[in-house]
Amino acid sequence: MVGMLNRKLSSLIKTISTLIKASSRSKSSGAGYQRSKSHERHTANESDRVAQQFMRETATIRGIKAGNYLRIDEKDLDDVLKTWQSEGGAHVISELNYKNIGFGAEARLLVKLLKANTVSNIRTLCLAKNSMQNESIKVILKALRSNTTVISLDLSANHIGDKVTKYIAKMLAENNVLQHLDLSNNIITSVGGKNIAKALESNTSLRHLFIQSNNLMAKGAIAFSKILEHNKTIQHIDLGCNRLIYEGINALSKAIRHNRGLEYLAVDLNEMGLEGTLMFAEALRVNKVLTHVYMPRNNIGDKGVVWLSVALRNNSTVRYLDLEDNSIGLRGSTEGAEALAELLRINTTLRVLNLTTNSIRDEGSLVIADALRVNTTLERLILTDCSITLDGIDSLSTCLKSNKSLQYLALDRNAHFDVEGHWLLANALHENHALKGLQLDYNVDDWQRLYDSIQTSLTRNYMLQRTKYASACRILTTARILLHGRPLSYGRPSWESTRTERVCASVKLRMSRNLADLPFEVYEAIFLAIDVEQRLTLAEVRNIAYFATNKETLKKEVTKGVFLKNTFGNYFVTHEPWLRNTRNLRYF
Repeated sequence: MVGMLNRKLSSLIKTISTLIKASSRSKSSGAGYQRSKSHERHTANESDRVAQQFMRETATIRGIKAGNYLRIDEKDLDDVLKTWQSEGGAHVISELNYKNIGFGAEARLLVKLLKANTVSNIRTLCLAKNSMQNESIKVILKALRSNTTVISLDLSANHIGDKVTKYIAKMLAENNVLQHLDLSNNIITSVGGKNIAKALESNTSLRHLFIQSNNLMAKGAIAFSKILEHNKTIQHIDLGCNRLIYEGINALSKAIRHNRGLEYLAVDLNEMGLEGTLMFAEALRVNKVLTHVYMPRNNIGDKGVVWLSVALRNNSTVRYLDLEDNSIGLRGSTEGAEALAELLRINTTLRVLNLTTNSIRDEGSLVIADALRVNTTLERLILTDCSITLDGIDSLSTCLKSNKSLQYLALDRNAHFDVEGHWLLANALHENHALKGLQLDYNVDDWQRLYDSIQTSLTRNYMLQRTKYASACRILTTARILLHGRPLSYGRPSWESTRTERVCASVKLRMSRNLADLPFEVYEAIFLAIDVEQRLTLAEVRNIAYFATNKETLKKEVTKGVFLKNTFGNYFVTHEPWLRNTRNLRYF
């Protein structure tokens, strides 16, 4: 112990003596010592200044992204913008989500960012559910007139009235970049609707307009209808819950007869009635562009469904049809279900059918299940809350054993098929190799064993389908190599050739040996042999062969999804890729 203390004491003495010597050497240097000390002070101050500036900029950017403008000093914001400008205006902020944060008085700072659009590069701006004052919205809309980066603007649930729509109209008339505008859940009437519709006459950029849950009424619908007759830019419009009634629906129906650009139309909860349904159905029969028709809660009844089904029998574009809560099957009628079943037998385009909260019952389930035995294209069927009991489940289970296209089936909130009905479905999935999603309540005893059985089958189908699609893509790659041989230079290798010979060789080309000149049956047999796992049918292999022989399919816009659709008639992912990046779209 004493030895350890002695060692520590001797070490301390050595350290003190070293410091004294260093101090005496520093003092003897005179002016050099003073210059060194001054330089160290300057360096320390400069580094502190840079560090503090960096911290302020970081805090400012964090505040901008969080929408916390009350803690942002205007000078700090200016400094950040100057820094971004000096860095060449790189994409710093792509999205600002200020939803439901009480945003309002801080709008003047946001306006600075919007005006410096080539520096801040804001692409998406969400101001939903903020109940902003008119003045705040006004200055933001004014800044957006000349903004060249924001493509998506969400002003939903902000108590926007007709007065503010004047500023929205001015912005739409001058802005040629904005593609997505959400004005849903506000208090816009027909007057405001007319203002916006008029601005769209000169607008060529807007693709998606959401204006549902306002108070447009028939006059507002008429204003938008006049625009839709000739507009080729708007692809998606949601006019749901606006009390359009018959007059508004009639005007829209006339417009979509002539429209050549609209793909998605939502008119739910608009008191359509039978007469409105008849006009709408006739318009769908003529229209060749619409792909998504969303019309729940319009009380169209069985008669309305019959008219729609007849109109869509030969339609080649509508893929999504939503008829939720439309009084189908009231008083025990099966007329509506029979009409839909006939549609499924004939139509080869429809991919999604939503019949939630309709009285389909067992009788309707029977005719729909019978139609699904022949249908090869429907991918999603929603029968949630449709009063289906054990007999109806029995029909659907039998159908699943042979159906090869259905990817998703919803049967939840049908409370009266008990454990036996659940096991009928679970056992049917042992023979089904297509279904990847099954929505049930599992409100039965021993539900865990039931759930495990169903999930095992669904997972197996998922993996089988992945393997099948991978095989198809592999065959396509091989087919393109075999059918489209590359041109080869004629003559000796270039490193052995003279300059004259190389010039001649560049002119004289010959095709490499390939299968392009052989009969179709020959390379069809070769492609079948390539599928060593034997996952594909002869018809699917022929589809791949036809796809490979067409040089147009080599173009950039022909995606993997297009190939799978041409080959199998349905997608591996049940909804289109373009829907994933589009905000606020309704999914069935």
